Amino acid sequence: MEIKINEKQHMRFLSLSWDKNFNGPEDIDHRIIDSLKPNKEIQRLHIHGYSGVRLPVWIENSLFICLVSLDLECCMKWKTIPSFQKLSSLKYLKLEHLLQLECIGRVTEEQFGSNEPENVLPPVLSTLIIRWCPSLKVLPAIPCTLQQLIVKHVGLSVMPMIHQSYTGTSESSSSPSSVKSCLSLLHIECCEHLISLDEGLLEQQKYLQSLQILVVRHCENLAHLPAKGLTELYHLSFLEIVACPMLKNVKTDGSLWPTSLKKLDINPCGPIDVSALMSMHNLTSLRRFTLFSCSNIEKLPSEEVFSTLKNLNDVSIARCKNLLSLGGLGDAPSLRVLSILCCDKLHHSYSPKAGCSFKLHKLIVDRQAMLLVEPIKSLRYTMELHIGDDYAMEFLSEEWLLQNASSLRLIEIGVAKNLQTLPTQMEKLESLQSLHIERAPAMKFLPQLPASLNKLTIGGCDPGFLNLYEMDIGSDLDKIKSIANVDMRAYPEGLLEVNLGQRRTGIKLRGSWDLARSIMSGDKVGHKRTRWTDVVAGDRRKFDVQVKKDANQTSLSRPRDGWSGPGWSWPISAQSTRGSSKKKNLHYRRTEIRLEKGRKTDFIYQCGRISIKLEATAAAARPSP
Repeated sequence: MEIKINEKQHMRFLSLSWDKNFNGPEDIDHRIIDSLKPNKEIQRLHIHGYSGVRLPVWIENSLFICLVSLDLECCMKWKTIPSFQKLSSLKYLKLEHLLQLECIGRVTEEQFGSNEPENVLPPVLSTLIIRWCPSLKVLPAIPCTLQQLIVKHVGLSVMPMIHQSYTGTSESSSSPSSVKSCLSLLHIECCEHLISLDEGLLEQQKYLQSLQILVVRHCENLAHLPAKGLTELYHLSFLEIVACPMLKNVKTDGSLWPTSLKKLDINPCGPIDVSALMSMHNLTSLRRFTLFSCSNIEKLPSEEVFSTLKNLNDVSIARCKNLLSLGGLGDAPSLRVLSILCCDKLHHSYSPKAGCSFKLHKLIVDRQAMLLVEPIKSLRYTMELHIGDDYAMEFLSEEWLLQNASSLRLIEIGVAKNLQTLPTQMEKLESLQSLHIERAPAMKFLPQLPASLNKLTIGGCDPGFLNLYEMDIGSDLDKIKSIANVDMRAYPEGLLEVNLGQRRTGIKLRGSWDLARSIMSGDKVGHKRTRWTDVVAGDRRKFDVQVKKDANQTSLSRPRDGWSGPGWSWPISAQSTRGSSKKKNLHYRRTEIRLEKGRKTDFIYQCGRISIKLEATAAAARPSP
């Protein structure tokens, strides 16, 4: 039976997909796809999983004047494809998982840059996405209409160029001054054969006056940026260079970066880290600056550099293990958000001169000792203070808090196992509205708190500490009585967290065992498989959790059976929040389960195809009330 697709005049989208397990004769595939020629009014074409070695004969038919989108995916045997130059209306082209693809059009490395018309992509192409084509070494020249170019896991040794017919280098072309490339996004990722950006597209910076976003990630052998830097990309606003460890310093008298840059993100990139920092002078448009895991950097730029960054308002520095000093950061006049994490060699003994020019909205650090490092030590008008898990912290810097007393609205602290008390003059923090401490088991008492405080949260408290503030009978109850929202609690022994499913949907189970008798559940998600064992001090109860989840499961349904054990069951009532049926957060009520001494019980939780087994042994359970 012949399928006459080309006679379906109103068809605008055609998707052809092959079963990956089909092992029929190769000539059958060819005959099938050649017979599936669509009508000339087709606008979108998608071919997936085709196992033949050549494309259909009709694929570059100039009669397809309406075709605007072409997706070619998982066609594993193709080694060459045409450049599709004859598709005069094609705007979107995606090539993905073409693992043997070596050539597009008639382009070879010897022909690269020649004037042959076959060496150019479709004339009005605006988006080109190439992913997982590791054998593809070179691309045809690109038209000036291209707006987005994304290459990821491609074997390119050099980036493509704008075709000569657009750049004024051929006899028949227009003058260079009339050329305007529309390229606004260039994303290069995981191109292990790419050695230099000094050739190809970024060699033609004078034509790239629309380029706003440049991302270079995980090109492990990339050694060279353009010799003159990126200074001629006058409209570049976002630059991200991540995990290019072979990049070498660029010797240039001026800056590496254009003054239009608004966001600069540098991850570990070898020796270039230092010159990248020193080239920040006069980046007057820069708003956000990120350094991550740059082990070559010992000091941030000087006061002369930071004083020129008039609009810099967000600085994030993390895992720079050899960073000793924040340099002239204190002279950045507009800084509003500062985050410094896991820079363990930063110490007040290496601090530059005291003083700072900015008023922070938010300060994020991972340890209290950072409050002694300049320019943080000199801060006066900070609004929010966030300190991560600091097991060594025994006290909060009272001097720093009082310096910021008129503006500080929020204090948030992670796990502080050794924090014994808060500063005695806390009541002078006249603007403080919220105080949150994730866990403070060593806390003995609270000082007098400010009258402005309306939210107090302290977790993991010692029971003796909680007794001081117990409703109606606590001896220090007056200190918190006027606070509108108070949440102080002792985390139960043997806190259990089991995470399931996708990041966006699922359930988080939190099992808390007080004398082997309570389970509470929540509403978050995590990993597909978890094995967790804990021995609770005192009662010595052991828990063993096994979580199994079908890897293809993408949504979770309402639980059917709840928890059950030998001879008993515990149905759970659930309430779903707003959202589609496939993306519901489920909340459960707290329920008690009592075990006899020495008894071992299996708890089974069933939710769709998810099964959780919890084995609990109550070795020293007290009599139930």
